[in-house]
Amino acid sequence: MSPPQPAIPAAQQQRQMPPPPPDGSPPQQNTQIADIPADLFRYDPESSTLSWHCPPEEPVQISGGAVIAVLRDRRDDVGGGYTVLYVDAAGGFQSQTLNVTPPFLDAHPPVPRTPPSHLLLPPSPEGRPNIHILISTLSGTETASAFCTTALLPLLNYLHIPPFSYKTHSTSSASSIAELGRSIFLPAAQRGEKQTVILLSGDGGVLDLVNVLNPEVRNEGYTPPVLSLHPLGTGNALASSLTPLTGSDHTLALSTLLRGHPHPLPLLRATFSPGARLLTHHAALPNPPPSSNPRTVYGTVLLSSGFHATLVADSDTPAYRAHGASRFLLAAQNLLFPTDGTPPHAYKARLTIYPSRPLPDPSHAYILATLVPRLEKTFTISPASAPLDGRLWLVRFGPVAGEAAMRLMQLAYADGKHVDDPAVTYEEIEGLRIDFEEEEDRWRRVCVDGTIVLVEEGGWAEVWRDQRSTFDILVDPRSLAPRPSHS
Repeated sequence: MSPPQPAIPAAQQQRQMPPPPPDGSPPQQNTQIADIPADLFRYDPESSTLSWHCPPEEPVQISGGAVIAVLRDRRDDVGGGYTVLYVDAAGGFQSQTLNVTPPFLDAHPPVPRTPPSHLLLPPSPEGRPNIHILISTLSGTETASAFCTTALLPLLNYLHIPPFSYKTHSTSSASSIAELGRSIFLPAAQRGEKQTVILLSGDGGVLDLVNVLNPEVRNEGYTPPVLSLHPLGTGNALASSLTPLTGSDHTLALSTLLRGHPHPLPLLRATFSPGARLLTHHAALPNPPPSSNPRTVYGTVLLSSGFHATLVADSDTPAYRAHGASRFLLAAQNLLFPTDGTPPHAYKARLTIYPSRPLPDPSHAYILATLVPRLEKTFTISPASAPLDGRLWLVRFGPVAGEAAMRLMQLAYADGKHVDDPAVTYEEIEGLRIDFEEEEDRWRRVCVDGTIVLVEEGGWAEVWRDQRSTFDILVDPRSLAPRPSHS
C-alpha cells in the first residue's frame, strides 16, 4: 500500500458493468464483422488512441490501453484485414474487423488466432478441467464477478474455448482461495498436471496461493501452475509492476492472458518469532488456531514495518472503512500529523542487513523490503527493481517530521526519486532482520503483501529472498525490458 492520494469520485474509480444474464451464460459480445475501410480508420501515435466510423453507426474511439490483442483476419480474400479485440468504456469485451495502418501494427503487433497453450489444456485423468477461474468476490471494489461476466468469459467464448474446459470458482469466505489451493491445485501440481489459474483478485489472493503451494511442498514431479493475475483487489502491487511502462492497461490484464509468456514468480520468505499472530481488523485473533501462528509466510511483493505497515493495518479497521476511499488519507494524516501536536512515531528496532551488517540507527520511520518496482501504477518504490528479477531491495529512512515524510513519499511518484535523497537507505539485500524494541502492540505490526502480523514484545521478524518458485506467472514481454542499474 502506497501513501494516499486524494479521493476519486466513485463514478470515476471503476467502470459500471452490467449484471450477468439470468441463466449465467456468457453475454454475447458485440462482434462487428464488417470491414472498416482504411480511410475511416484513424490512429494517433502520440495519444495512442484509435478511432473508426462506419455510418450509420456512431463513431468509436478507444485508447491503446484498451486493446486486448490484434488478430490477422483469417479470410484470404481480405487484404490487410485485422480483428481488434478490446474493452469498451463500460469494461465489456468487443471486437471489430478493421483495415488498420502500419503505425498501429507497430504499436500492437498481431498475435496468432490460435489461443495460447495455457488456454488449451487437457482435462485431468478424472475428467476435471485444468483451467480454473478464481473470482475473489469481495476483493477491492467487488467488481471481479462483473468483470468475469462482461469481459473474461466473452473473450474465452470468442476464442472458442469451450465452457467444459474450465471451471469457475467464486469465493465465499476469506479462506476460499487457500482451500481451493489445498484441494485442487496442489494435488494436481504434485501429480505433474499442467494447470492454468486465472485469478481475479489483488495481492492477497496471490499470497493465499503461494502459501499453500509453497516451496516446501514441491516434489520431484511438481509442475508449477501458470498464473494469470487480473488486478481486481485493493492492493495490486504485483500486477502494477508487471504492466508495461509504455502505457496503461485498461484491459485488466486480458491482454497479458493472450500475449503473455509464463515466467517463474519470485518469492520472499518471512519468518517470525514464536509469539507472532495474524491480525484481523486491528485485533489479534482470540485463542488463535495453529494456522494463525505465522512462523513462516511467503510473499511476492514486500515485507514492511514502521509507517507503511501501520498505515495498512490502521486503515483496515471498520471505523476507517466507513470512510470509503478516503480511509488511507485519514489514517496517514493521523500518523504523520498526530492531533496532540507531537511528531510522528519513531519506531524503535534493531535492524540487521544480510550479508550481516547491523544498522546503527535505533529508530526508524519507514522500513520496507521489496521484490517489485511499483506498489501502484505511478508509485515507484524501488526504481532499480525489474519485474520478476528476484532481487530484494531495502528502502528505509529514519524519524522525520510529517512534512518531510510526505515529501519523500511524493518523490516516489516522480519515478522513484526518493531513493536519491541522502536520508533514504536504498540497497539490494539478501535478507533483513528486525528486532523490535517497542512496548505497545501497535508499533510492532508487520505487513507481508497486505497481511498484517503482530510480533510479540521482544520478538523479531526476518525476510529473505527465496530462489524457489511454485508458480509461473504470465507476463507481457514488454514488461521485462532492462532498467537502469542503481549503484
